[in-house]
Amino acid sequence: MIWPLPHRTKLTNPPSILLTLVVLFTLISGGGALLAQKQFQSLHEKALGSDRVVARMGAMVLQQYEEATIEILQSYAARILLVDSVKNKDEAAVRIHLADLKQKHHEIDLAFVTDANGLLWANYPEFPGAIGHDLSFRNWYKGVSATWTPYVSTVFQLIVGDQPLGVAVAVPIHDVDGAVIGILANSHRLVAIDQLFQSLQLDLDGTLCLIDQAGNIIYNSRKNVDFIVTYPFHTDIGKAVREGKTRLEIIDRDEQRKKFLAVAPTDRGWTVVVERSWHDTLQSEYSRLIRTGVIALLLFLLIAAFILYQNSLHEKTLALLQLERQLRQSEKRYKDLIDNIPDILYSFSDGQADNNYYSPQVGSVLGYTAGHLRAHPTLWHDSIHPNHLPEVNQAIQAALSGQKVELEYRIYDVLGQCHWLTDHMTSTTNDRGETIITGIASDITDRKNAEDALQKSREKYQALVGNMLDGFAYCQMLYDDRGCPIDFLHLEVNDAFARLTGLQDVTGKKFSEVFPGTYEGRENLLERYSRVALTGNAEKFEYFLTPLALWFDLSVASHEEGCILVVFSNITTRKLLAQQRQAALSLLQNVTDRVPGVVFQCRMDVDGKFSFPFVSKGLHEIYRLTPELVQENAAKFFDVHHPEDQDGIVASLHASAKDVTPWVHEYRLKFDDDTERWMSGSAVPQREEDGSTLWHGVITDITEHKQVEDALRESEARFSTAARVANFGVYSYDFASGQSYYSPDLLMLFGLPPNSKIELDQDMIATALHPDDKPAFLERIRAALDPCGPATLEHEYRIIRSDGEVRWLRVIGKTVFTGNTPSDRPLHANGIVQDITERKQAEEQLRLINDELERRVERRTRELQETQSQFLHAEKLSAIGKLSASIAHEFNSPLQAVMTVLKGLKLGVTFAAEDRQLLDAAIGESERMKNLIRSLQDFNRPSSGRKIPMDVHASLDSLLLLCRSDFSRKRISTVLNYAGRLPQIMAIPDQIKQVFLNLLNNAADACADQGGVITISTWQKENRVAVAIQDTGTGIPPEKIDLIFQPFYTTKPAIKGTGLGLSVCHGIVQNHHGEILIESQPGVGSIFTVLLPINEV
Repeated sequence: MIWPLPHRTKLTNPPSILLTLVVLFTLISGGGALLAQKQFQSLHEKALGSDRVVARMGAMVLQQYEEATIEILQSYAARILLVDSVKNKDEAAVRIHLADLKQKHHEIDLAFVTDANGLLWANYPEFPGAIGHDLSFRNWYKGVSATWTPYVSTVFQLIVGDQPLGVAVAVPIHDVDGAVIGILANSHRLVAIDQLFQSLQLDLDGTLCLIDQAGNIIYNSRKNVDFIVTYPFHTDIGKAVREGKTRLEIIDRDEQRKKFLAVAPTDRGWTVVVERSWHDTLQSEYSRLIRTGVIALLLFLLIAAFILYQNSLHEKTLALLQLERQLRQSEKRYKDLIDNIPDILYSFSDGQADNNYYSPQVGSVLGYTAGHLRAHPTLWHDSIHPNHLPEVNQAIQAALSGQKVELEYRIYDVLGQCHWLTDHMTSTTNDRGETIITGIASDITDRKNAEDALQKSREKYQALVGNMLDGFAYCQMLYDDRGCPIDFLHLEVNDAFARLTGLQDVTGKKFSEVFPGTYEGRENLLERYSRVALTGNAEKFEYFLTPLALWFDLSVASHEEGCILVVFSNITTRKLLAQQRQAALSLLQNVTDRVPGVVFQCRMDVDGKFSFPFVSKGLHEIYRLTPELVQENAAKFFDVHHPEDQDGIVASLHASAKDVTPWVHEYRLKFDDDTERWMSGSAVPQREEDGSTLWHGVITDITEHKQVEDALRESEARFSTAARVANFGVYSYDFASGQSYYSPDLLMLFGLPPNSKIELDQDMIATALHPDDKPAFLERIRAALDPCGPATLEHEYRIIRSDGEVRWLRVIGKTVFTGNTPSDRPLHANGIVQDITERKQAEEQLRLINDELERRVERRTRELQETQSQFLHAEKLSAIGKLSASIAHEFNSPLQAVMTVLKGLKLGVTFAAEDRQLLDAAIGESERMKNLIRSLQDFNRPSSGRKIPMDVHASLDSLLLLCRSDFSRKRISTVLNYAGRLPQIMAIPDQIKQVFLNLLNNAADACADQGGVITISTWQKENRVAVAIQDTGTGIPPEKIDLIFQPFYTTKPAIKGTGLGLSVCHGIVQNHHGEILIESQPGVGSIFTVLLPINEV
């Protein structure tokens, strides 16, 4: 198919300066052949390998590129021509190639291959997000199908969902089933176009060419594109493109040469880039050079003549050129100004519509082009909102009259959306006398929307604040020179402020003016308010306002420094209720803690698990468990129950839960110490929403009650037995009916058998009365029947039974009357009759015993008088003991002098042997007297009453020294069986010595008549020391052994003993937490053993 070329555009412009023409003429005339040869060689080198050239064309949309990209990418729409294709032959090779691209070039974000319909089928590497069928291509030009054709490769914007990912370049591949290979490069890393394709290392053997939207060449990779040709869209070339022709031919009208092309749609139509072969290029260039030389020669001659003509006008021409240049600069500045002003500049007249002007910004505001508005002069006026038309018409009239008018109105855009415009218009008159209205209109829709939103916000704020139930205050903090808060000013308050506080007209007043003076909490409130005003951090707290005696819940925030917003509510009632509630809870807790037993809430879940959400402290007292142990799981609660009662408790609870009936059960507890307690539980169940059952109840300890019941049953049994054994019966008489009841035991008292058919009546009772007792008995009966008399009958009397036996009876009864006035009548009488014959006999025996006791008391009185005499003797001995201590002290001083003299004589004087023996005897007796005096002093020296370490052997030795002369006089010898090592004991020495001395004296008294042996033995028995004093005296009879430790009891003659010695010894040993044991046989002797603890207990 052949198309004529309508025009062609040169890549370079011919020289227009005279000097250039002269040089060009010289080159043409002097070296044309050489230049043609060089041009031929250059074109030949550039055309090597171009035996088959297939051109492909696509469109490219550029958005938000950085300034670092090449200048040609700054235009709104550029075209890319890719000559030839990637020579990969199969899908696997394409995939490998894409993977290599991604690995080598980090500026590439995505490498992909799509089918002819744009669906993704290869993706290296996996791009984050769902691409798949969401992959879409947004083409920004007209006339190109969305499907791929062999001629169309596209630089497009890749969209996933609603989010743009970046700019991609797609290249059709003819040899792989019409698939498309492409790359995606992020716009912020996009390099120059030629560098980008060089980095991709695509196998290209054609030309990469870029054209702009108007069809002009702006980039040429091989510089061998001579011109471009544009055809209208309705021509056959469009059909060829749509049919996918791979080879096209174009015949130049002048030269009729075969052409290869690349085609893309532009504003003017299908734009074709023509590339010639190297031979045609050489011939064309040679012919062009010859024609250029001839034309240049003619032009040189013409221009030379013209230059001569123009010399006279040179200065004027320069001036005109300068003015023209300035005019063009001014026009450019004006155009740049108009293009960069966001507002709409306009002018119109009532005359010629062709004179109307609208700046390009009208399209961005209203969507109409300036040409469309010029073609429809009334469109602007017709698009104004009807409500504003009168106002606009009035403004136009005012502008026509020469006034400057400013107004705001609404106008509809091409889509029917409403915009707010602010319009400044005035009028001028042109050179033809026409009145032209000029103006500038600004889109203030956003401002109006903001104002409306602000107004609505203010109205909402006023409505919110005004109708708030809580109080509101807007305040400004006041500070002193040091920046410390001293006060705050009420700038605004709502109606609820006065209602909640009772304060009126506080707006504009300081806090100190509303509440003058100081009070507790004021400084704390100012500090909190100031902290919020300075930091902007909101705070929420409760505050007690002392002057009003009210509690408030305050929420404080700040939206600007130094000011605060306070929202508050009066919580005084809530606080009081909380206090009351707390008091009630405390009271309830105190009540539950003090209620006998366990107050509880028991829950049984749907799975049968038991727990106690609440249980009082009584649980610890009764169950010995803490409430925390059973709150989540009641297993430990049931473990305390008696094993025999556990199944019954669980079964009773399940039965109560099944029918939601009250639970009442008695059971036992058994503890680890084998103690048992009886419990009584009662509770009311309720069914919870989750299906569980919740009991509210109490458990009480009824052990004592059970014991009382058992005791009552035993008592009733004993009473019945006692009634039979004690011979008493029960009677009851109803005065209204005359009926009486006599128990079988009572019948037996009157000599009748229990099952006797004979009924006991009043006559029989009166007949059985002893004649001596009958008057008194009848008198008591009459008194008991008197309403004003004693209501209780109690009397003892005798009866004579039918067998003649006399028995003593005691009646105790009570008569119940209708009232306590003389006119009241008796209702019934109840009582018992007891046989007291044995008691009467015992009383007689007791009387006889009392007579005997009186005689014994008289005898005992005499014995006590004797005991008093013995006590006086003991006091005398005590006084002698005290006197002996004083005498020992008095004897000690002269004894020391005598011993000193004797020892001096022994050392300084020479005596005969017989005299020296006498002197040694005197010194020895003096030493013995000294030891006796020291022992006597130690014994009588009073102790401090504190327990101290004591040597038992040393104490015994000192006491034996005192008793030596007495033992010698009574012909008593001593045997010492001391333990080898005996520890000291913690004791009061003088008290223990008193015990040992008393036991030694008693042993000596037991052997006094015929002499004997006293054996003293000591040993350690575990943690105690044992001291045994054994004698060979008379011994103690067995019946008197239990009495010897009683005060004033003695086996010695009255003149010798007081009966207090062993009693005192027993008390001393007990106070030392020891024991005193006795073994005795009459005629053999006695052994007194004292056991004392080693350490203090």
